[in-house]
Order: sequence, then C-alpha cells, then structure tokens
Amino acid sequence: MRSEHKPHWLTEIQNKSWEPEILISGITLTFIFLLPNQIRNLFAKLIQEYDVHFLISFVLYIIITIMLTGVKFILIAHLILRGFWTGLVGISYVYPKGIRRSRMGETDSKKKFPKPLDLVIQVEKICSILFAFVFTSFSFFISTIILYIPIILLRFVLVNKSVYFYGIIFYTLILVPLIVFIINAKYKNTVIGHNIQRNIFTNIMFIFTTNIGTRKMPIIFGVYFILIVSLCAGQVLDFAYFNRKTDRSPAEGIPHVDYREYESDRIGVLRIPKATIQSFEIHDGYLTLFVAYYKEDIHTLKRAAEHAEEIREFYPYLTTTDIDMVGLIRVRIDSTRITDIPWYKVRKAKTGQLGFKGTIPIDSLSEGYHELTIDKLLWRRNKNRIRLIESWSNIPFVKAG
Repeated sequence: MRSEHKPHWLTEIQNKSWEPEILISGITLTFIFLLPNQIRNLFAKLIQEYDVHFLISFVLYIIITIMLTGVKFILIAHLILRGFWTGLVGISYVYPKGIRRSRMGETDSKKKFPKPLDLVIQVEKICSILFAFVFTSFSFFISTIILYIPIILLRFVLVNKSVYFYGIIFYTLILVPLIVFIINAKYKNTVIGHNIQRNIFTNIMFIFTTNIGTRKMPIIFGVYFILIVSLCAGQVLDFAYFNRKTDRSPAEGIPHVDYREYESDRIGVLRIPKATIQSFEIHDGYLTLFVAYYKEDIHTLKRAAEHAEEIREFYPYLTTTDIDMVGLIRVRIDSTRITDIPWYKVRKAKTGQLGFKGTIPIDSLSEGYHELTIDKLLWRRNKNRIRLIESWSNIPFVKAG
C-alpha cells in the first residue's frame, strides 16, 4: 500500500514557499509592465508589414492582453496579501495568544476569535491559491495562442491573400475539429488518450473544482474574466491598425483630436496606425506628414497597374507612370488637393516602422483651424474592384500666427 507520509523536504519547501513566491511575483510584474508596448508593436507589424489578417492578429492580441492583465492584477493582489501576511506573522510573534479576553467586555468575551497563528495560516492559503491560479490560468490562454500560431505562419507561406483567408477558414472550421475528433475517437481508451486527459493542467483544474466546488469555480472564473476584460478594454480598443476608413463621427460638431496623430503628443515607442503630423498647432511654414506603410497596398498597386482606367475614375489626373505606392493616396487640406509633395521612404528609429514622409508648405493657408485628409485606393478582393477610401485618415490642425 502506498504511504501517505509527506516527505520532509516537501514540508520544508511548503513552509518557505513564500520566499520564491514574492521573488517570482516581483520579477514577473517587472516584465509584464514592460511587455504591453512590445506586444502591441509585434501584432501591428504583422498586420502592416507582413499582411497578416487583421482579425487574426487582433484576436490574438486580445487574448494575450487579457492574459497579461489578469496575471498583473492577481500578482499585485498577491503581493499586497503577502504584505498583510507579513504583518500577521509579526503580530503572532509579539502576541502569540492573541486577544486577552480578560480585558474585553462581557458580550465580546463570549465571541470566538481566531488566534493570530490561525489568521496567518488562512492568509497563507489564500496567497498560495492566488499564486497557483495565476500560472494555472496560463493553460487556457496558451492553448489558444498555440492554436493561432499556425494561422500566422500560414501567411508567410501563402502569398495570395485570398488563398490565405480560405486557408484560415479550412484550418479553424475543418482541420482542427477533425484532428480533435480523430484523437478523441481513436485514442480515447488507450494509454496515449489517458495521458492526454491526465495532463498536469487538467489535474490542477480538477484539484480546484473538487475542493472549491463545481458551482463556485465557474462563478469565480467568470467574475475574474469580466473584471479583467473591463480593465483592459481601453487598451484593446486603442488597437487601431486597420487599413480601412477611420470611423470618426464628431460629437455635436466638435472635431475629434487623436493624440496618436501628432508626433509631439504620441508615445514614441508605439507604431503609428495610419498617419501623423508634427503637432496640433503648426508654427512653421510647412507641415511634415508621415504615412504608415501597409503591405496590403502592394497587392492594390499590382491590381492598379492592370486596371488603370478604373483608377482614373477616382484620380483623373493620374497617368500609368504615376501609379506607385504614394500615388495610391490623395492628400487634401480642407477641400483643396495638395500636389507635388516630395515623398521619402523612411523607417522610424525607435520602432523600425516603415512609411512615407512628405513635406507640405502651408504659407498660403489662413491662420486658424484646418483639416488634413488622406484618401486612399484599396483593392476590394471580395468584389474584385478598386475602391476609393475617402477619409482614410483625417487629421485636424491649427495654423498658429
């Protein structure tokens, strides 16, 4: 019969587990606070420079953001509770017997109060559960991330984006469910099937559900998920790397000013979604415009060369030789089209982002409020035709005196 005696070394580790917990929590939190910008730039780069499908990148970005926010939230709570636990340890050392009932009133002296040592043990259990829950929750997110990795890698193999899109549908709706069905049907009652079902993450989840309760556990996880989603909603909605029209409806006629569109206000370590100018108030006699590069535009450029007549419906002034990457965009200030902009292909120093930089003289503009609008040609694959995206980017600015 197997002995249930706990090894001495395990008892020692459990007694001193708070030391590695605090160390791991601190180091993990440091990395988590540094990661969000890099993760955002990574998925933005996949969309802009590698033409990975926006929805795939966005969903994966949401999953990782939720995961990191959840870990951050729980580890902060864990460190706070560990601080409270340290205080209770001090109290249990100074006053090991706890409350002196002889100095309490008659009513209060009849109540049952836990001793400081009992409080230490209770908080210790909560801290240990929180720490275990953090890394157990990784299994849900990592399994989803692993599922999406082949979809991203598929983009580097399939040059044709239409084939890539149908490849995504085939992979998610047919291939993955088929593999799961085959494994479940063929290996369910074999050694391989039992080992898959008894993996460490499944084991830990059964430990939680059987001890906390099959009803309480989904409620706890649901509340945790809702809380984390609400905490990272703003960060997720700020992910605007989409090569389509800017949906910007001014409230009560008041223009919307987005800090991401001004180099002086934006966070320099983040990639630019569409376009930027130097600042909201322009004091110089020129305006510097940066337009982000999207690899998707190369496909549009190829199609544009084949359908020059369609393009001239939108841009009558274009000739066949004018159809290049910057020829796909049309820049307007207020209602006036700006021509003869000297463009340069540049790469941002901090982010390595590729784009086009142009200088626009504004000496002739009157002082006050103006709007810079960028229209863009885009090949619509579903309708197999060129589409003009009016107001692809719209940047308000003020010419100062």
